[in-house]
Amino acid sequence: MIDKNAFTTLRKELTGFDEAREKLILASRKLNNSAKKAMYETHRNNLEQAAALFEEMNALADGLKKSYADDYRYKIGSVTAALQEWGECFAYFVYVKEKRLVSKEELGLETEDYLLALADLTGELTRRAVSLSIEKKVDEVKELRLFVDSILGEFLSFNFRNGELRKKTDGMRWNLQKIEELLLRQI
Repeated sequence: MIDKNAFTTLRKELTGFDEAREKLILASRKLNNSAKKAMYETHRNNLEQAAALFEEMNALADGLKKSYADDYRYKIGSVTAALQEWGECFAYFVYVKEKRLVSKEELGLETEDYLLALADLTGELTRRAVSLSIEKKVDEVKELRLFVDSILGEFLSFNFRNGELRKKTDGMRWNLQKIEELLLRQI
């Protein structure tokens, strides 16, 4: 004999999971889009506009982090991608505003997500170096070079297995090289 009530319960459970998952995907998309807008504003030194975007984004990020803290099945690709994008954006905003590296605790991200956000941060710092180089702000480009070099140095002290972090570390080397080439052209 089959317990039809048990299967009804299982269907409700899966339906509930699917509905919650869809809500997380929508929230992730919203966070990702807002992070891109905040990055745009930060690159243009419109820090007040970026800060206003972070008010909404931080609440979205906290909600996404809470979702998988309660049930790890909700740590899906779109959630981690959005949190990494938000982390990268917030790290860039903090660097532009305060010239420092945001901590893992400030972001509240898991270690791998934090490191992936930092790896992507070096690409944004390279974009900033290009802009500063065009404006002939060599001293600021030198600061960025030292900052990116310091982050890369820390990444090189890890023993990453072949995966996303290893690939991103290789990309960080390229970012540093690009900044160094910008400086060589300025001399």
